[in-house]
Amino acid sequence: MQGSEIQYEINKGVNRAIEFRGLKAQYIYYLAVGLAVLLLLFVCCISVVSPYILAWRLF
Repeated sequence: MQGSEIQYEINKGVNRAIEFRGLKAQYIYYLAVGLAVLLLLFVCCISVVSPYILAWRLF
């Protein structure tokens, strides 16, 4: 093996876009932001509505 050198490709995907199961990174970020917004809306709605529900069940 002295005469031949083995070359390995390092960082094959450096210039390629991030992709997960066919989804491009841009859309993955949109999905993550959308889910975070939905979670915040849900928490806000529950915190606003739950006192009325609890008061309604007490009477």
